[in-house]
Amino acid sequence: MSKVAFNGDIVDQAKAVVSIFDHGFAYGMGIFETIRLKNGKPLSWDKHMRRMKGSLESYGIEFQLDEQQWLSVIQHLSLLNNHEDGVVKIQVTAGAESSLYVERYTNPHWFIITRSKPKMFPEWEAVVVPIERTTPETNVRVKSHQYANNILAKRAVGNKEGVEGLFLDPIGNVVEGITSNVFFVKQNKVFTPPLESGCLPGIMRSNVLEYMRDLGIEVEEKNFLLEEMHQATEMFFTNAVQGIMPVKHLDALGTFAGVKGSITSALQKMCDNR
Repeated sequence: MSKVAFNGDIVDQAKAVVSIFDHGFAYGMGIFETIRLKNGKPLSWDKHMRRMKGSLESYGIEFQLDEQQWLSVIQHLSLLNNHEDGVVKIQVTAGAESSLYVERYTNPHWFIITRSKPKMFPEWEAVVVPIERTTPETNVRVKSHQYANNILAKRAVGNKEGVEGLFLDPIGNVVEGITSNVFFVKQNKVFTPPLESGCLPGIMRSNVLEYMRDLGIEVEEKNFLLEEMHQATEMFFTNAVQGIMPVKHLDALGTFAGVKGSITSALQKMCDNR
């Protein structure tokens, strides 16, 4: 059984427990980050930590985040669990308080878990899920324990490998994937939903926007209906673990270039070399 870190101690998974009154358990008041590991080192670490600090503040969780301690724990755990080329998940939960507690949380707990990287697919299939994307709990969506919308969408997609679900909002605008951000290419221009759409400010999304600026690729963040993707030549998802995920097929909208897309492949090369 893999070891985990709980408030700084390395313990068996079964011993990493919180109170049933912890608001991360009872009300979803917890924050997490999922990060790809390479040789035991977390990729895009600074960006993940900036997002986590902002998320903790938005939830009113006071936590003195010790990055050097976390980096040391991650390196130790990844070696101990043989996950140096795997994934690390960091969670901070609000702590035990009275029902509907309204003050800032001052007694949080933290966990660090490592695991093997998931199966990587050269190309993906996208399907529109029959569940609307809920609006964020805060002004900008955070990676929180309030994850029911994603779980229900994943249940609708099922266990078929290499398939990512696509969320639409109540109007029919494309928002994001279940665990990813979404991009498409039309007439050599890239489009992606803006953060105002309610999509997660993904770390790989941020990286890809930077890659496109470096490569001189025109990109526009805008709201768009699913039908606007009809004449797209390329489509891809992004997330911190899978990186850039070329899409070959999307429901009735047809087939895209997948890994053969010129922009998609150029961005993949940038991602692999960073």
